[in-house]
Amino acid sequence: MSTDLERRRESRDRYQAVLRTVAHQTSPKQSPGARPTTIRLLQATHGQHDHDDVDSAMRAAIENDDLLKWTDADGRVRLTLYAEPDLKRLAQHIGGTVKDPHELARVNQALAEVRDE
Repeated sequence: MSTDLERRRESRDRYQAVLRTVAHQTSPKQSPGARPTTIRLLQATHGQHDHDDVDSAMRAAIENDDLLKWTDADGRVRLTLYAEPDLKRLAQHIGGTVKDPHELARVNQALAEVRDE
């Protein structure tokens, strides 16, 4: 039986694994946003975490402003690290591809928040 400390450690490890996977999937040579299904599959394929646990970690990272959830030009949900270099790259990408001005406004607002911290 897991102790409370072990459960918290596992939860923290899942959370960090999600952030690392998003970082790897959004390197400068790739799209600035990773699809949640890709993150889920990569984490589950390696036998690291259950799909529901990965979903929970992604939701927590979005709520904690460690990930920004946005929609690409094809209507697919994407995740980007909530960090200045990643958000800058995303703003450039969205400015050239995404037709919804609200998405660009959200990214620019997130970028301003990160810069103010």
